[in-house]
Amino acid sequence: MNKWRFKLGFLVCIIAISSMARAEEIHYDLYALGAKVADTQIHIITNKNGEFIIKSAGRTIEPIDLLIKWRGDAEVVGEIKNNKWIPKKFTYNSAWRGKDNGAQMEWVNGELKITSIKRPLENIEPADIADAVDPYTYLVNTGILLQKNGARECNSDKKIFDGRRLTIFHSTPAQRADYERMQLPESTIMCRVWFEKIGGFDAQNAKKLDPSKEFTLMAYKSLPGYFLPDSVLAQGSFVAIIAKYRVEN
Repeated sequence: MNKWRFKLGFLVCIIAISSMARAEEIHYDLYALGAKVADTQIHIITNKNGEFIIKSAGRTIEPIDLLIKWRGDAEVVGEIKNNKWIPKKFTYNSAWRGKDNGAQMEWVNGELKITSIKRPLENIEPADIADAVDPYTYLVNTGILLQKNGARECNSDKKIFDGRRLTIFHSTPAQRADYERMQLPESTIMCRVWFEKIGGFDAQNAKKLDPSKEFTLMAYKSLPGYFLPDSVLAQGSFVAIIAKYRVEN
């Protein structure tokens, strides 16, 4: 069950930046074993000064709440320079099975620092996160490069800190079998990502992932105002979680 928390949290991070509009509310649905398990709402605001705010909120739904009740929200504030999104402050809060997590962070002279946190981090030192970025701006900037240069920009290794867990996102272009699995044409730009766990995981979840069995597929397309994932599959050892963009009527 604890593996769901990491997958759900990461998917919400992906979902939360999967549209770019001056002021717009976006909805996504998350599924496991063919059934809806969670949903999210996202607000994105930009202004003429090149500043941005991304706010997201996610939750599991009934009857999933009876098993793994989860609520989460996040906010990233930053600026856009030379078509690159640069985070300045990042706040996140979550409740998982009655346990509260939360942190406030900011970048000082380009280094990420925690200003407050609800629960001590596990196996993470301040120096470990100094060169990390948040998952939101990572995905925005990746989308910019993919739209400009194509799938070759899937090739990257980035250190990501989401306020609780520190990982390295190892990304490569998707394989033919990935397109068949997602039922998408190979003309779709899609990246295959696996996560190297660095710190912030409890003993039960600190086990290294098997990239052949535990990975995430991110299919990109032009959503309202921007080029970012519109469908995501997070494959675990036993269960896959799928996030789908919900088109509102």
